[in-house]
Amino acid sequence: MLSWLSRRAAPRSRPALGRSYWQRSNGAPEPGEIATAAGRAGWRSKVDYAVVGGGLAGLMTAIRLAEAEPTADIVVLEAHFVGFGASGRNAGLVSPLPAPVWMVNADSDREHAWALARMNKGTHLAAKWLAEHAPGSEVRPATLRIEATGKITAAGLARVAEVLEICRIDNVLTRDPSARAPAVVEVPTHTVDPFATVLGLTARARRLGVDVRESAPVQRVEDGLRGVDVTLEDGRTVHARAVVIATNAYTDSLQLPAQARAKVMHNYMLATPELSDEMLARLPGRASFVVEINSAYVFYRLHARRLIYGGIDKLAHRGDDFTVPDAVLAQLEQLMDQSVPGSRLEAAHAWGGKYHVTRTELPQIERTGRSGAIVMNVGYGGTGVALTMLCAGMAAGLARTGKVEDPDDRRLLTAIERTRLPVKAGLRFATRVAADLTLPSRRRD
Repeated sequence: MLSWLSRRAAPRSRPALGRSYWQRSNGAPEPGEIATAAGRAGWRSKVDYAVVGGGLAGLMTAIRLAEAEPTADIVVLEAHFVGFGASGRNAGLVSPLPAPVWMVNADSDREHAWALARMNKGTHLAAKWLAEHAPGSEVRPATLRIEATGKITAAGLARVAEVLEICRIDNVLTRDPSARAPAVVEVPTHTVDPFATVLGLTARARRLGVDVRESAPVQRVEDGLRGVDVTLEDGRTVHARAVVIATNAYTDSLQLPAQARAKVMHNYMLATPELSDEMLARLPGRASFVVEINSAYVFYRLHARRLIYGGIDKLAHRGDDFTVPDAVLAQLEQLMDQSVPGSRLEAAHAWGGKYHVTRTELPQIERTGRSGAIVMNVGYGGTGVALTMLCAGMAAGLARTGKVEDPDDRRLLTAIERTRLPVKAGLRFATRVAADLTLPSRRRD
């Protein structure tokens, strides 16, 4: 015990703060180096479509618009640099289960079961599309490994596996009451380098003729005469037939006809130095993305021999959104010690970020404003890498014609719009979990 305490007392080195590991690796500027005004060369005051926000949601929507209307004038207006927000600071999971709310009642609601299966299939198609059209994204096959850390969560995870079977989503459930994680569900998926993905989508958009403008902060968006007027902070304006708002956690900074129905959450992550072969051997499979179901809901993966680790969420935050408070950093490193016992891993990089989440954790995709020519495409929560790609066509359709043309996308959007917090289904789910705890014979092996 004394030797353990002495190891715990040893000071840790201070990690580099600021940009995310992904942004640093791909040469993104430091936050303080961001230009304050966009270049004026080639500026157009009138376009067909304007997309506000240069993250995954905005870039994918612009790409879908350009694919549908190759001759359209499309501009993306990004306040800082592409991938500045959550799109460049997440862990890079292309989640095969991007709508957790539907897993609660998919066994009794056909539409939710269909939508869950549709989204799961869509994530694999999205990964294939990225590998072809944005090859620098580092799309890699992976296994999502969900670990329950207690008896109750283990019973709940077993119920999740049953729902996945109903939806015909490939998964493997392993149960071992004596293990640190008494229940584990593994689901096939993919991972990416998230900031490299943003850069790849930017290149794809530009090849399609989209004008992607960085350092172009928007102040307000309002209904104009036969279209929408967008005013930048430097006073310049652009008039568009339709505008898509894809600013997610930064949406509240804009003056809009209606604000998003989502709240801002802050998340913190870190990356270790390169790990030794011995340390790598202690971790789960190199192709796993691990999620631990516990009070902190931590997640981690390997990239280039480094452990990428995160999972603390907070509503309140002080300082700029790249900041990691000392107490949070200490807690993250402590949690990392628990995830990899005896490792004493330290952080080489640490960063904060904020993301946008609705009550159902499903995005808000709808027309707003007097004319309906302003489309909200926000609220992507913690599974935005997958969801933004799956839903971009919906937002593009609403901007172009006011409706979603693809029947499956239309059905999926209807399921999103009609989803409410599943209180009754949640109680039913909890009852079945309780039954599994009290009747061991019902448990799956």
